[in-house]
Amino acid sequence: MLSLADAAASADGVGPLSEQVRLQLSYGGDRAARNLLLRRGQDLAGYAHLGPADPAEGRSGELVIHPAHRRRGLGLTLALATLAQESALPVRLWAHGDLPAAARLATVAGFRRTRILWQMRRSLRDAVAEPRLPPGVSLRAFIPGRDEDDWLAVNARAFASHPEQGKWTRADLAHREAASWFDPDGFLLAERNGHLAGFHWSKIHKPGSGQAGNGTGSTDKPLGEV
Repeated sequence: MLSLADAAASADGVGPLSEQVRLQLSYGGDRAARNLLLRRGQDLAGYAHLGPADPAEGRSGELVIHPAHRRRGLGLTLALATLAQESALPVRLWAHGDLPAAARLATVAGFRRTRILWQMRRSLRDAVAEPRLPPGVSLRAFIPGRDEDDWLAVNARAFASHPEQGKWTRADLAHREAASWFDPDGFLLAERNGHLAGFHWSKIHKPGSGQAGNGTGSTDKPLGEV
């Protein structure tokens, strides 16, 4: 599945799967999630992932068709098969990059736009103001092996209403700590009176990775993401 996603990213200039789904494919996913494979002959032509059910938000999914098997109606076939996996809750499908083909597929399959992921960028060649911390607040780098549980608790509270970010587990964090891009010096924790009050986490994407911004962009230069 990852090679299929990489082929699509190379063709489209944008990764079709989020980091979370790619990690699940690498390390094993949630048993409540569902994965659909679409084959054309002996070839893996398409893949769809449908995340665990959330009582409030329903299921979140992603799908991709290999570039060599497009323009044959397979995207619609896979989208409808994905919808058929859930009868009681709404299904949301991410369209990374908001490509024209994805927009057409969404219209034909009866989807409507409910959420947009905005990506904002700035150059670091311009002057950056010195940080001004509130009284009693200090900054330090994340310490692997010590800060995981405190960070997970704060993350869950900060993103309690976010259907993806707020449900991170210790395993989710461990997978990212093992990633090649992980750098604790770019994982800043804000503390007040010895307690974790907030965080600022950055990572650097390699040129041409197609995974910048949760799979929503590609660049020919290193790109930092907050």
